[in-house]
Amino acid sequence: MEAKNETAVNIHRNLVSVYGEGCMSIQMVRRWRSWFLEGRQNVHDDERSGRPVTATDNAAVAAVRNVVEADRRVTIDKTMIPLPPGIEIGRSSIGTILSDVLNFRKVCARWVPRLLSEDHKQQRMEAARAFLEMHRRYGDQLFYRIVIGDESWVHHSTP
Repeated sequence: MEAKNETAVNIHRNLVSVYGEGCMSIQMVRRWRSWFLEGRQNVHDDERSGRPVTATDNAAVAAVRNVVEADRRVTIDKTMIPLPPGIEIGRSSIGTILSDVLNFRKVCARWVPRLLSEDHKQQRMEAARAFLEMHRRYGDQLFYRIVIGDESWVHHSTP
């Protein structure tokens, strides 16, 4: 059976039987079929002209990091204002840089890192050693004097 003689409906039925209902729609099958009937031979996307993705390059990431570290309460919209000349990125790109690249999240109107810094890890280690020493000194009675809570590290500083 030659593929050129198949209708889009039959091709779609075959795709559904092999790949299930999650395969491409009948409209997309019709579009691809017409492209192949017109002589297309490649199943990969064609090269597109347009602007290259530069929003998450090192210069843009460094500029956004500097703005946020200067003022942790800055909003995404206000982050766009102090960016240096030559770095023109949109609001959504700044959000992507903050959340995905720099791993910041908004906590109480401030941008804070999601991961602990080396200093925070050292402080946590020292606190654990202090608790172990207190447990050696006081035994299990120490547990009745400890109040526990969430382990989020949020530092408040207003420069």
